[in-house]
Amino acid sequence: RDVPIPSNLVGSFLGTKGAAIRELKQQVDGLLLTITPASGQKDGADAASVVRIGPAGAWDNLDKAEAVVRKRIEELAAAKPRRPMREMPISDDLVPRLIGSQGATIQELSKKIGMPVRIRDKGGGGGGEKGGEK
Repeated sequence: RDVPIPSNLVGSFLGTKGAAIRELKQQVDGLLLTITPASGQKDGADAASVVRIGPAGAWDNLDKAEAVVRKRIEELAAAKPRRPMREMPISDDLVPRLIGSQGATIQELSKKIGMPVRIRDKGGGGGGEKGGEK
């Protein structure tokens, strides 16, 4: 069975070194979970990954396994505040300098401010490709 999970909750769902997954497996004997990343969507809070629930011991445990997984996702969604986001226009000619060689500048900036910095293509205009990076 597949259960959708917002991509921004996957890390919390897994837990540090898989601790949260191990806890779920203790609740349902023989639980097997596989997380498939979102595909075909841009990175963002609305992108959905999939938690695939595999053999969970007896087949009647599949319903219990799904209920446990859905409950955990709901708990995480309720507890995780949405991060503030701000968009600001940047001239196309400044984008390569903002990214830096092999992304070094944007990574350093993200580290300094303590949150991710993303550059989004304007959409519809083409361009914005990474081909110009060195």
